[in-house]
Amino acid sequence: MSIPITSAISSAIEKVQQQVISAALVYKSHERWPLPPTQSLPKIPLRISILDSSFNPPTLAHLALANAPNPFSPAADYDAKLLLLSVRNADKSPQEGDATLSQRIQMMSLLAARVHHNSLSPTPNVAVGLANEPTFVAKSSALRRFLDEHLAKLTPGPLCAVPVQLTFLMGSDTLERVLAPRYYPSEDEMHRLLGIFLSQEGDNAQIVCSRRAVSGKDSKIESLPAANHYLESGRMAFIDIDKREMMLSSSALRAQCRRGVESWSTATTAEIREYIVDNRLYHSI
Repeated sequence: MSIPITSAISSAIEKVQQQVISAALVYKSHERWPLPPTQSLPKIPLRISILDSSFNPPTLAHLALANAPNPFSPAADYDAKLLLLSVRNADKSPQEGDATLSQRIQMMSLLAARVHHNSLSPTPNVAVGLANEPTFVAKSSALRRFLDEHLAKLTPGPLCAVPVQLTFLMGSDTLERVLAPRYYPSEDEMHRLLGIFLSQEGDNAQIVCSRRAVSGKDSKIESLPAANHYLESGRMAFIDIDKREMMLSSSALRAQCRRGVESWSTATTAEIREYIVDNRLYHSI
C-alpha cells in the first residue's frame, strides 16, 4: 500500500500544531471516509471508533484493539475507524531514538491497511488523523468540530448534519489517566468535564477499554467510583483481547529493539517491522 508522503504529513502537523485547524486526516482508505465508500445513505448515528495512542511504534495490541467488535452494538459494529495521533501529549515526552511524528504517521498508515472495517463488510473504512489536544475530553470536542465540517463537505444539502457517536478505544493505563483528577484543574472539574464527554446530552462519547495482562490493576481501575458510574450507565465497557497481545507494549518493543533482542519483531506487523529496520528506528547502533 502507499503511505502519505513526508511533505504532506509535515504540512498537516504544522497546521494542527499552530491550531490553524482542530484536526487533520493524513490517510483515508477512500475519499468518502467516514461515510460508506458507496453513495448509500449513512447510518444514524454514524458510529466511529477512535484509537488514540502515541504509536511509538504501533504493535499487534493496537491492531487487536482496533479490530475488536463494538461491545455496545455487537451486531452493527463500527461504521468507520480512526487511528489518532496527538501532536501534544499530556503525559509523555519524546526520547532520543524515538520515531518522529512523521514516521509514526507512516507506520500508522501501514497499520491501517490491517484494520478491518467490520464483520459484515469487506470494504475498509479507516483513516489516520492528527489532533492537538492532550486530554480525551478536549480531543472529543475537537474531533466533533472537525467531523461536522468534514461531513458537511461530503454531504451538502439536507444531509449535512450527520450525527456521529465517537467511541474511544484505549488500554487500562490510558483509562487510568482519563479518570485521574491530577489531569484536571480539580476533581469537581474532572467530573463536570467527564459528564459532558460521556453524556448523551453532551458529546455522547463512549469508552471501550482493553484489559491488560496484570488483572489486579484492571480490577483497581474498574472499582474507581467514576469507572463504576460510567460502566453502570452504559457509557464505558471493558473487553478482552488475546492474552499474548494483552502483554505487548510499544515501550517494551523499543527496549527490546535497542538491546538487540530479536523477539521485538514478533510484536508488530511485517510491514511495520520492515519500516523499523529500513529506518533504523529504536536501534542502539
